[in-house]
Order: sequence, then structure tokens, then C-alpha cells
Amino acid sequence: NELDIGAKAGFANLYMVQLGMPVLYARDTQNNCYYLGAPCDFFAKGGMLVNIPGAPEVIFIHRPEKPAFPAKIPRPPNAYILYRKERHHSIKAQRPDITNNEISQVLGRLWNSETREVRALYKQMADQKKAEHRRQYPDYQYRPRRPSERRRRNNASSDSSTATTAVTQQITA
Repeated sequence: NELDIGAKAGFANLYMVQLGMPVLYARDTQNNCYYLGAPCDFFAKGGMLVNIPGAPEVIFIHRPEKPAFPAKIPRPPNAYILYRKERHHSIKAQRPDITNNEISQVLGRLWNSETREVRALYKQMADQKKAEHRRQYPDYQYRPRRPSERRRRNNASSDSSTATTAVTQQITA
């Protein structure tokens, strides 16, 4: 800022001889200072050079930094989710053509027909996962999406429900 045009040109010539490539002064608008360097050095820093006609200097502009969003913390699984996770692959192996929606419907029916002991076992596993989750993320608080943010799902057709009933009967048999 304090150097006159002749001094700036002198420094630029010395630096250009050292580097063996053209150099230029650029004013950094974000940090309110000047840089002397090869044009490629400015681009390497993630910015751009702007040369406004009639302006006394080239301007170095930083790219705006993207705000870092914290990683979404997953909800702890409930008893049914653990049950589904454990049994999903066996049903898919029995019926490779079945969709995930149909698998969920089949497993939902199987879950509802399970004994109290089996359901209590998965409830105990879910409580352990919940306690582990609480230790890992002490400040976690579930925040459901607003109704306007929820994804709309297509209503299942009656054909789908009869097909999954047949699949459930095949798997339980």
C-alpha cells in the first residue's frame, strides 16, 4: 500500500527473475492487503483474479467458503428396526424378486405375530443401543421434520397388500 508504482515494479521485476515467470500485484479484498505472485499461485488458493478496466490494480477474490454442516446423527434403532435388520437378508434370499416395501410388510406381520419373549429380547437390545447412543451423543435430541419437509409417499395399491399376504404365508410355512 505504501510503495509507489516504481518500487512495486522493481520488486515485481526482481521476483519475476527469481521465479522465471510473469508476476503481478493483486489486492486481496478480504484481508485488505496486497500479494505479489504468479497468476497460477492465486488460482491455487481457490480464488480468482479480476482486472477491472481503468482500475489501478488487479483484485484477488476468495471463493466463498461453504458452511460446514454437522453430520446428521442417526436415531437409535428401535426393537422392530433391529428385528427387521436381522431378518431382511434371509427373506431376500428366499425371494430375490421381492421389493423392500414388500419385505417390510412381511416382516411387520411376522413381528406382530412374535411371542412376548422374542419382542422383549429385541426391546432389551434396543434399550442397550439407546444407552450406547446416549453415551456417544449426549446432546442429541430428536427433531422430526416439519410436515412441509416430509416426503410424500404413494399410497400402496390393494394388489400390493394381497401379494404380500401371499408372500408372508409362503415364508412362515
